[in-house]
Amino acid sequence: MPTPGTQRVAIRIEEDLWERFGEAAHPNRSTVLREFIRWYLTEPGTKRPTRPLRDYHDAPDLPE
Repeated sequence: MPTPGTQRVAIRIEEDLWERFGEAAHPNRSTVLREFIRWYLTEPGTKRPTRPLRDYHDAPDLPE
């Protein structure tokens, strides 16, 4: 349920990427996205969100 006073914003993202993000984001996607945006905008007192440990066996190959 949205926090009172906040608006919903739609973004386009690949379904697989959104699902994997949902599995990794703690406590949830919305919280992680808000933390990232606040950090990205260099709001006072913000820290870069913590990334989960990556399981390279299940992750897609990345370009070198």
